[in-house]
Amino acid sequence: MGLLVAALLAASAFVATASYRQNRGYAWADNFCSTASMLCEAPGWLVMLTIIMSVLFIYRKTIPTD
Repeated sequence: MGLLVAALLAASAFVATASYRQNRGYAWADNFCSTASMLCEAPGWLVMLTIIMSVLFIYRKTIPTD
């Protein structure tokens, strides 16, 4: 699950950066946002999913398993 959280964190950072740099002269951001327009229109959903998964990961690690 830690790998999933790390991948979500990287994806969130990439999508948020692409969303911010869209239509500002960055071809990679324009290409990505034209392909995945839903993610660039509302990158907060992916960030919220990352936060929820991170909290669940930390919660799971703190519960002792007997």
